[in-house]
Amino acid sequence: MLSKPLRAMSDEPYVRRPKGATDGIIRRRRIQKDKEEMKLRHSAKSVFNPQGKIPELFVLSGILSNDANWQLESAKYIRELLKSEWSFSLNEIYPGILLFFVEFLNKDDFPQLQVEAAEVLTMVTAGSSEDTKLVIDHGVVPLFVKLFNSPNKDVCEKAVWLLGNIASDSPMSRDIVLNHGVLNHLLELMDKVSEIKILSKATWVLSALCQGTPKPPFEQVKPAYSLLQRLIYLDDEEVLRNAFLSLCYISDDGTIDKIQPLIEAEVFPRIVELLSYPSRAVVAPAVHVIRNLVAVDKRQAQCVIDHGGLLHLLQILSRDYIMKSIKKDACFIISNIAAGTHDQIQAVIDANLIGPLVYLLQAAEFDLKKEAASVIFHVITRGTPEHIRSVVLTGCILPMCDLLGSRDLDMVRMCLLSIDRIFRTGELEKKAMPGGRNIYAQLIFEAGGLEKIGNMEFNDNPEISEEAVKISDTYDHSDEEVD
Repeated sequence: MLSKPLRAMSDEPYVRRPKGATDGIIRRRRIQKDKEEMKLRHSAKSVFNPQGKIPELFVLSGILSNDANWQLESAKYIRELLKSEWSFSLNEIYPGILLFFVEFLNKDDFPQLQVEAAEVLTMVTAGSSEDTKLVIDHGVVPLFVKLFNSPNKDVCEKAVWLLGNIASDSPMSRDIVLNHGVLNHLLELMDKVSEIKILSKATWVLSALCQGTPKPPFEQVKPAYSLLQRLIYLDDEEVLRNAFLSLCYISDDGTIDKIQPLIEAEVFPRIVELLSYPSRAVVAPAVHVIRNLVAVDKRQAQCVIDHGGLLHLLQILSRDYIMKSIKKDACFIISNIAAGTHDQIQAVIDANLIGPLVYLLQAAEFDLKKEAASVIFHVITRGTPEHIRSVVLTGCILPMCDLLGSRDLDMVRMCLLSIDRIFRTGELEKKAMPGGRNIYAQLIFEAGGLEKIGNMEFNDNPEISEEAVKISDTYDHSDEEVD
């Protein structure tokens, strides 16, 4: 679901017009304008400013006049009225007035009027979807694309903003914008402007063009990759945030063709570096992009290690104020690393990540506990006895035994298999030492694990009950005694 943009304020809107309308289109537009003018003149006879200051008849007459300065003052008044009345629907109160603001967009010789008209239309598109559709139906998308080339920076900025409002209204509106070739024009604009203010707005529009359900066709948004790869090297929070959001939306499908351009661009070191950016608004989408990369291409797990990513992930897990969603993505990344080679598991242990993960296993909300449990599960079930010893010494047995009482079958299964592997590893170590004991079995018993596993032999889920029986049998056939 796309989020509706904030209503445009006085210092930010935008506009544009088509390159070559046919004579027939121009003629129909002129006829439509004549009809709308009649409606507007009729509404102007009876509508007055509720505050009683400026008669709205005067304002509407200004909109209809051929005096550009009067049109400008009237447009400013309408804009101020929209700012003060959040539930105000311009077209309902003044039927037909939108067409005149669309016409004002063509006043290339009067950019001040273009700016005011663009801002009014931007405010309208920040309202209801019905208002946005009405603006689209007036043919503003190609007009605003044209205004990208305006020599006036304010006009250009307003044009960018309005198209962002339209694109973020709904997937249907987004596709209308994309089908007008806006993305290529936007990329050209961003390639030649240096003003952070415009770049920030343009990057937001880029993210709006890449998001939504259903997603836009990949081929339509793929050209954005080349620019996004450069934008993440800027040091502006809004630009970085929206650039990473765009990368998230594009790569969320989980297919190699969606992430291959990012891999080939060799931007992994920069993405990892930004995991320690001071703003969570940047860290959240950055860590999600890495999550998408390691989920699709297992080789990217090693890239996280090679570029010092584990240290950044440790900082994320260790800070209480970091959002849960960021920590979940961090755990997902670490879990994919731990599901790899013994060297990769050792890298996780050497980065001191097990301690914070065990803490999450004890104290976090359940969905985050489950992500942490997945990491511990992979270290235990895929690691060496030395790896298992490291995890056990960090105190994982008690929280894993506690989680055997969970109603989540995946969680129970991970804990069962982990406890089974820990127990079997203890048996092997005991046999390798004359007179030795399975100290892991003692820890499992003290944590109440054996009792819970015994009760689970009667679980309704066949997989869980069979695993519980197997573990109980293994313990019963060992010569281990617990105090």
